[in-house]
Amino acid sequence: MNWLLYAFIAAAIFGFQDIISKIVLSKEHSNEFLSILYLSGLIFLLPFFKQIIVPDATSMLLIMIRSITLAGAYMLFIKALKHMDISEVSPLTNLRLLIIFLYGFVFLSESIRWMQILGAFVLMFGSYILESEGHIKELHKTLIKITKNKYVFYLVIYIILMPMTSVFSKMIFNRGVNSFNLLFFHYVISTFIYLGITFLVYGGIKDLVEGFKLGGAWIFVRSVSGLIVVFISFLAYADPVSLVSVIVPITQLRTLISTIFGGALFHEKHLSSKIIGCVLMVIGVGFIIL
Repeated sequence: MNWLLYAFIAAAIFGFQDIISKIVLSKEHSNEFLSILYLSGLIFLLPFFKQIIVPDATSMLLIMIRSITLAGAYMLFIKALKHMDISEVSPLTNLRLLIIFLYGFVFLSESIRWMQILGAFVLMFGSYILESEGHIKELHKTLIKITKNKYVFYLVIYIILMPMTSVFSKMIFNRGVNSFNLLFFHYVISTFIYLGITFLVYGGIKDLVEGFKLGGAWIFVRSVSGLIVVFISFLAYADPVSLVSVIVPITQLRTLISTIFGGALFHEKHLSSKIIGCVLMVIGVGFIIL
């Protein structure tokens, strides 16, 4: 089952990617970071342009919808990552799994098992521990904190939108589009969106030049690793027997890496309780995969 191996490899790379993104975001604006990231990735892909096969109109429409949805969702995630602790943001993205069950069931006819439901409850409990900041018994404080934080709200929207891109990926591959073609068009559309925002809302070329200077080698590392991990995850989705409701939980194991290593690197507060919450969420992921 190569698609499972691809999913686990993607999870490891995604985890360290989040840490690199946090490092760069400490210096750069969110959209500036995304514009440079996707522009760099597209430049790396251009030499392989001759290998691209333009898909049929329906597949292209699905690719466009997927890319626009992902671009919006990822922008919200990056804004949250910039302004919140990585040991908080990363584990909360595990709640995507509650949505992917529904999407997989409705759009891909994937079944929901009792172990997945149990895993979902463990995930929710883990997320509560994560947000409690040591006040585990004081539910009201945790709820007040969540409702007053706009970046948590951004994450909620991300959690709702991002799983839909996985469903679109599976639909696109089921129509015969190969992984590299989806990767290429994904970068073309996303780059156009982020550059459009940079030039229409922000400083245009000035922001891009400044971003390259501030990001330095980290931008290069993040861009190359981004291309690799997206392509690997596409290989998992492209397998005819793969299940979105299993791939997404596996890739969410990234949160354990980014929470423990990222939290320690940035000396974040309440790290012990966050790690406990993250571990619980990973256990929930385990129930879902089994």
